[in-house]
Amino acid sequence: MTTRNIVLSALAATCITLSSFSAGPAPQAPAASGKSCPVVAVLDMNKIFQESKLAQQLQSRLKGLDDSIKQQLGPMVDAYQKRQSDFDTAKDKLSPDEKSKEEAALTEMQQQLSTAQQQAQQAFNQQRDALAKQMREQLMPAVEAAAKEKGWDIVLAKTGADVIWASDSFDGSDAVIAKLNAAAPPPPPSPPPATKG
Repeated sequence: MTTRNIVLSALAATCITLSSFSAGPAPQAPAASGKSCPVVAVLDMNKIFQESKLAQQLQSRLKGLDDSIKQQLGPMVDAYQKRQSDFDTAKDKLSPDEKSKEEAALTEMQQQLSTAQQQAQQAFNQQRDALAKQMREQLMPAVEAAAKEKGWDIVLAKTGADVIWASDSFDGSDAVIAKLNAAAPPPPPSPPPATKG
């Protein structure tokens, strides 16, 4: 898997509903007031990750961080691998004491490398999450503005059909609440007030 694909996958996993959307075909005329059927727009997340300038900028920043981490860890990885290779070549000629010391040194190097890799992964994840938050903060105003301009009432993600945005005029919550309230049993009568004898 290429670095670009890794970065795209990492960003997509974190930002599944977080990008600045680029809409697919949708009605061009504004919706008429009082309409009975909502206008639904569908957004292609993959297209957004590939074509929106914001997503491309964030992907570029993640790739830069990934490249920086590789540059930092590269010498440690190379040094460990070379020492391990040298040890494998020479271990049969070493005394038991020399062999034991070299194995201990290799174990310590491996632990240091593992710690550095974990810290680098944490730093990458923190930066990725911060960029995802930035994307989310710019997403909803853009979606809402596009929806109002185009007359969309409901905005869905193409994959998974998640509702990204919906007009309040098509919120059916009150109707459902009314039905639930109508079907609810009446409250029990209040107990009569206690009388003092």
